[in-house]
Amino acid sequence: MLQDKNADLDAVKTRKLLERLVNELGRAGHDLYYSPTTQVAASLMDYVENSAQLSTVERALFQDLTRRDIEIILGVKRPN
Repeated sequence: MLQDKNADLDAVKTRKLLERLVNELGRAGHDLYYSPTTQVAASLMDYVENSAQLSTVERALFQDLTRRDIEIILGVKRPN
């Protein structure tokens, strides 16, 4: 039960991290709004590997994600 809650919390933190990174890329001049999710995921991975300023906790959240994981997380609509 506790593990499920921790997994849910990590999923929420991961989604918020990805959304923040997408916003950072947008502010840096990358126009990702109409880009396919595959391109957004690739851009995020490149950004994290080369220039993103992430805390140790944020790096740990991102470390095990594949490009496909990022595509799925960004592609899922959140309930209102």
